Amino acid sequence: MKIRTIIFLVITAFACVACTGSGLNKQTGYAELSWTQFSGLDKGFSLKLGPKALSLIHYVMKLDNGQDPELAFLQHIQGVQVKNYKVANNQALANKRVAAAYEKLIEQNWQIAVSAKEADGERVHILIKHTDQTNTTLAGLCILALDNQEVVFVNVVGDFDEMALAQVMALSNKG
Repeated sequence: MKIRTIIFLVITAFACVACTGSGLNKQTGYAELSWTQFSGLDKGFSLKLGPKALSLIHYVMKLDNGQDPELAFLQHIQGVQVKNYKVANNQALANKRVAAAYEKLIEQNWQIAVSAKEADGERVHILIKHTDQTNTTLAGLCILALDNQEVVFVNVVGDFDEMALAQVMALSNKG
């Protein structure tokens, strides 16, 4: 394991404990979905890292001097929130909760990037929010995923270029 990876993991653990989501809800790309949005489903886990927590991680990434494109991209991320819920034989309620969360995001001016439903009922919604009218810089990315076992909500908050995101996704798919 590379020393950079070890340092990254240690600082991430510290950041989770020390600074969690402080200031995250003030960001343009923050998706306002509460635990109550998914009431009736069993809470799995929740993670919320805000600008203060990520500033420690950004410092470690600067030590890389921009050599790793995936790490360089992470410098633009200002916050992350992840929520997980267990479906536990309550698929109808899970479908209802995901549909309501999806509608709430649309009301908050999130735009649909991808929306897919498999024959087995698995769903994935990817929504984006831009920083301005040029539609080239993203303020946030949301993923709502549902299968017969769990619901996962991910919100990445930042100020990043769509092309840079596409390049990082392409790099991630090569490995």
